[in-house]
Amino acid sequence: MNKRSGFYPARPLMRRVRRWCRRPVGCCGPRRFVRWGWLESLEIRVQRGKLKQRTCDEYRRLLHCYVLPRFAAVAIGSITPQAAERFAAELLSGAPHTPTPSPANSKAQLAQGVDHLQIRARRPLSPATFKHAWGVFGRVLRYAVRKSAIAVNPLDNTEIEGGYAVGDEDGFTPHPLTAAQVAAIADHIATQARQPVFGFAVEFLAYTGLRAAEFAGMDVGDVTVGRRRDRSYAGSIAVNRTRRKLGGEWITGTPKSKKSRRTILLDDWLAEKLHHYLTETHPRGEDPNAPLFPNRRNGGAPGPRALDWNAPVAPGALYDNLFKPALAAVGLPVSTPAAAERSADDGSHTPARSAVRGVRLHDLRHTFAVLNLSAGTHYMQVSLWLGHANFSITLNVYGGYVPQDEGGKAHQLAPAPAPAVSATTNPPAGNVVSLTSRRQSAG
Repeated sequence: MNKRSGFYPARPLMRRVRRWCRRPVGCCGPRRFVRWGWLESLEIRVQRGKLKQRTCDEYRRLLHCYVLPRFAAVAIGSITPQAAERFAAELLSGAPHTPTPSPANSKAQLAQGVDHLQIRARRPLSPATFKHAWGVFGRVLRYAVRKSAIAVNPLDNTEIEGGYAVGDEDGFTPHPLTAAQVAAIADHIATQARQPVFGFAVEFLAYTGLRAAEFAGMDVGDVTVGRRRDRSYAGSIAVNRTRRKLGGEWITGTPKSKKSRRTILLDDWLAEKLHHYLTETHPRGEDPNAPLFPNRRNGGAPGPRALDWNAPVAPGALYDNLFKPALAAVGLPVSTPAAAERSADDGSHTPARSAVRGVRLHDLRHTFAVLNLSAGTHYMQVSLWLGHANFSITLNVYGGYVPQDEGGKAHQLAPAPAPAVSATTNPPAGNVVSLTSRRQSAG
């Protein structure tokens, strides 16, 4: 062994990979194979620009949260389709699992990956979370097949699919708001919560259709506002970047796809409001690198002094601190988790409560789509403004909101003309032509 590099240069790689496959995941070999081999391949793709860093981070989180804890004491080559199906059932039902210890596993190694999942596994996963966890599980096994660590992917012989139908799942049903509801929420945030900047931010989201990370990534330089000859305002915004907060730091990234880089036209009234916001409210309205909407300082009193104009807006904090209270104030549903039945020591009893799926901040994006479709805007144009990868996504999600006359016939079709009637006598049937009739017509 080369002590400096840590590898066996004379030993074939495939022999080492097959030997790792026969050892439990909890020991150093297969854990290194799964955690470092597959994750290192993801890091290479990130460096080459083939994969986003946030996607790689999410894969790593799902691997450590769901996959490794379940199979910490199982050799990769011994994972059967039945074991994979039991794993799926545990995730969907919330039943806790107990990994089988192996002599090669130490208690510390098992506790490192198992303890924190014992609590999470008791809660059934949502369809979306299961889809992502199952997808990472499949990616690891496909990587093992490509490296000849296993001959067949056990998931190929299961009846479980990681996808879900958007239209059939209640959790993914859009909850668009009306224009009056958007105005009521924005007015409550501006007047009752005394945060007019974030009241305007809610209107901005509802009439631009931005995703949360795109909203946080907006800078002043992405806004173009001007006046026409008739003194009316016109404008547009350019979606060029995203921002997410990770570990207390803001990470700037690229939009979701190539088509997510787009330009969205603003309604005249919104362009006028944005112009006054940049010239009268925003202290850095002339700095193209300044965040378009500010962040709130922790512990600050309501008002302009509590705003940090050097940091971008945090969509999660906006939803928790301002949007949810405004929803409750105007009578719209607020998302609340399910609660079990409880009995206190004083004899009081709290009945069980089912989960409530309320309005999300992302529903403002749905609001933008539905308002435009209801106003008669063609769905292809709405799809471009939303930054969807293809038009079918727009139809799958918002097809029920497209007006019935959209794409209908603008004019009635004329009936087929009657066949022309010849002035000459119809020739007899067959292929025999009368010479007499031919001479008369010729004369």
